[in-house]
Amino acid sequence: MTRCQLVINGKVFDPDRIDVRPRLGSSEKWRIHNADKLLGIDHSFHTHLASFRVLDRNGKPQPSGEDGWKDTLWVPPGETVRILPRFVDFLGRFVYQCHFLEHVHSMMSTTEVVR
Repeated sequence: MTRCQLVINGKVFDPDRIDVRPRLGSSEKWRIHNADKLLGIDHSFHTHLASFRVLDRNGKPQPSGEDGWKDTLWVPPGETVRILPRFVDFLGRFVYQCHFLEHVHSMMSTTEVVR
């Protein structure tokens, strides 16, 4: 039996690894893609201490209901969503992750906002 490993950017969570280092006051364009072709699992992408706007979903303008500032986003299998998180209020380390409890311990990465 093959065990499925849940990851972000091909990596299991490591609390000692920093995956993103944005500057305080900046925004970045992030591409969130659910590459699950085997199990067909939806994921709920969540950022801590950084709100974001949805730029587009699958290359098309954001659907109605996805306007405004968010901290969580639903991403079905095969879909790609581009977001614009802003790092304006907090310095230091925090995580982004799949917000499903069963996935959170491996599908998590660390951001460190710096000056």
